[in-house]
Amino acid sequence: MALRCGSCFLFGKLFLFLFPAIVFSSHAQDTLLLDVKVDNVACWRGQQDITIPVYLKNPTIPVVAFELWLQMDRPDIAVFNIDSLDTVGTLLGQWHGYSIRSLGEFGYDLRIIAGRNIYEPAIGPQDGAIPLFKLLAHAYSVPDTLTDRRVQIIIQSAPENFSFAAPDGSSIGMVPDTISDTSWYRCLAWYQDICLAYEKVTGPPADSFFVDTVIVPRLDTNLVRLENGSLEIRPCGDANGDDGVNILDASFLINYLYRLGRAPVPSDAGDMNKDLIINILDISHIINALYREGPKPMCE
Repeated sequence: MALRCGSCFLFGKLFLFLFPAIVFSSHAQDTLLLDVKVDNVACWRGQQDITIPVYLKNPTIPVVAFELWLQMDRPDIAVFNIDSLDTVGTLLGQWHGYSIRSLGEFGYDLRIIAGRNIYEPAIGPQDGAIPLFKLLAHAYSVPDTLTDRRVQIIIQSAPENFSFAAPDGSSIGMVPDTISDTSWYRCLAWYQDICLAYEKVTGPPADSFFVDTVIVPRLDTNLVRLENGSLEIRPCGDANGDDGVNILDASFLINYLYRLGRAPVPSDAGDMNKDLIINILDISHIINALYREGPKPMCE
């Protein structure tokens, strides 16, 4: 039986251990060990450095390092800020050792590698209330006439792209999987029944083959849950988040200001005149825009 080992690395000078890319988890109980969730966020067209929280829930096992690769499915909607993360008030804020990189180089994907040094604490058991970190994204100035303005943010789950390390060096939720690896060979020169020279080929026709048993890592979805998120660009003036701009948005602001109604999302969705405060002037602004040929709501 052959063992195939994934790539390991030493991250900078802060790390005093090899990141366990496919060291299998020793925690075999059938219960959720890890939940990684990307939030769903709304924004305006052209908005820059939008914060998108990524949450961690690890009920029992502390985390000492992790690796994540996130991808956007709509390169025409938004891109990641590939230069920085927002770590203020997050779990990652207690560590100094992390790096980010867009493997595609254009910001449609982001790879995050992080870990503590010996002087920094592990991330203890969490209930998912505090962000692990916050992504930063830039929205394009797409037209309000575009009907689909939502980009999905997808967590890549392949073992070479996803790993959360426990203090014992295991990768949380990663289990071994056994597969057969077949090699095929074609003889180039025969002497009676003896092959004097051969070459390896991809498959039949061939003269012989060799089957090897290989152990590879697999993410156990009974132990680890990944929840993708999204970024949606709302139409300018859409205070109630129903993807339309109409009298209902004025009613929504009246309820918010005077009847203890829910707040606009994003938080500045009700600021129609862009004076950095939501008040009666914003209600007047959208009514004038809808019915009196007044200036349009200002979001950018």
